Amino acid sequence: MVAQDEALTRRLSRRRLIGTAAMATAGLAVAAACGGKETSSNPGAGRSAGKEEKPRKGGTLIGAQVSDVNMGTGYPFVLLAENPFLNYLPVEPLVRYRNSLEPEMVLAERLEYNADRTKAVITLKPGLTFHNGAPVTPEDYFFGIDLILNPRKYGITGSFQLAGFARFITDMKKVDARTMEFTFDRPRANMTDLFAQLPVVHAASYEDVKNGKAVAGTGPYIFKEWAPGQRLVFTANPNWHLTDREGGPYLDGVEVRFFADQDAMGLAYEAGGLDLILDAPATLAKRYRARTRVGPKRGLVYAGLNVTSPLLRDSRVRRALFLAVDRERFVNELGEGFGTVTVQPWPSSSPAFNPALEASFYDPEKAKQLLKEAGFSQSRPLVIEHRTTQTYVNIASVLKENFEAIGVRAELKGTEATAFLAKLRAREFQDVWVTAHAFSDLTPVTNFQQTFPYQVPNPSFYENPTYLDIIEKLSGIDPLSDEAKRQYERFTQLWLTDPWLLPLQPTVPVALLGAKVRGFDEYFLAPGGSPNFGTIWKAP
Repeated sequence: MVAQDEALTRRLSRRRLIGTAAMATAGLAVAAACGGKETSSNPGAGRSAGKEEKPRKGGTLIGAQVSDVNMGTGYPFVLLAENPFLNYLPVEPLVRYRNSLEPEMVLAERLEYNADRTKAVITLKPGLTFHNGAPVTPEDYFFGIDLILNPRKYGITGSFQLAGFARFITDMKKVDARTMEFTFDRPRANMTDLFAQLPVVHAASYEDVKNGKAVAGTGPYIFKEWAPGQRLVFTANPNWHLTDREGGPYLDGVEVRFFADQDAMGLAYEAGGLDLILDAPATLAKRYRARTRVGPKRGLVYAGLNVTSPLLRDSRVRRALFLAVDRERFVNELGEGFGTVTVQPWPSSSPAFNPALEASFYDPEKAKQLLKEAGFSQSRPLVIEHRTTQTYVNIASVLKENFEAIGVRAELKGTEATAFLAKLRAREFQDVWVTAHAFSDLTPVTNFQQTFPYQVPNPSFYENPTYLDIIEKLSGIDPLSDEAKRQYERFTQLWLTDPWLLPLQPTVPVALLGAKVRGFDEYFLAPGGSPNFGTIWKAP
């Protein structure tokens, strides 16, 4: 290690990791999450000055997205960027995190752990039914877990982010018509993260989900129609079990329209034809900043590195690429200032958060020096693979410029979204790939266990023994304990000196609202940073 890196390591090792805390139901402390007050860049946007508006029923909300939905690769048990509305409107989990890691009951009436966190008992609310009228049963929940563990059994190819969690369950049994018991392989401090993420659908009609014909969930809006390449339509659920708590659903329905590209979507918004764009293009959101709703940081846009590639085996080369990234440009030019410059996945409320990592770490001259020390040479360009949507084309193009600025030749390779996801799951990227991840706002060890770029095995083929030991030590301990903080410090050193991911910019949800949209004032922490569609309504 060179002197500059040694100094940095000593400086970071002296810093205490900071974070806020919330207590979980069973009494174990877990990391606190970003609160609802951080979700809006302008909470009063779209409202008449001096008037207190009351929610009204009626109207159809017109949503928009660029890519078509993906229903055949494990939805809804995998959270896909291609399904922003589909992820949230028709389905729900057993519990959710509203603005902290304190679980709030959704489909569950009760969630209890035994003293050593090796068992959980969950009781469903009485009278719950799916959109098709069938009762919600423990068997429906068991179905989702079985599908995650055995996807081929259900005609699905690929792996699931939640599979690591599912493998911790050694036994699940039905106690009675509404109660189920789970046994874990060892004490697990973060299993509520699974129950807050895994949605429930009617097991007997899952083939309709795979074929895009229906989604028998329990959420505030009912799947009505999917016309591939054109639209996705939902209608209000008149029997939603959370109406007394949330007030809605207020809308008659939601119609999501698909656009060929961001420019076409932007023109439709500017013409007044759209009410809501989730994950809005930064360039468009910047022009209408007063109408945006910005959620808390959930993870990173990153470049993954295949550490078995002959070009990337040397950690000095990977460190050089880490230092070659101009993160100020990614955040302020491509991201239009939505988010902060950072090299860490953690939000400020995480116990793993380190303020020293809220910096660019951009040093192209040091990067060139590391390449020289490594004796780096190329017989071919470094391949950077990316989705073909314009956002990822832009990100990959800037990354290519950054690499070439330090003397590393690179070429871009675009892949359609479904094929890209298949390659990610199958770990088939040759050198470098660009995508994004979430889940860093949950318990830190959850990020390591379930998120594709961190879990073992991962697409980078990264299995450093120190990293494996960190995950093992964190698996059963209080995430706010002194021992946990020591493990977060070890991770930070590894992250900087033996990188397998290159942080580019934070992932923060940016929603763009139409002038008539009201009630979009909250993002849930889990599932998936979902907007609270139970409170959204439309003014006349």
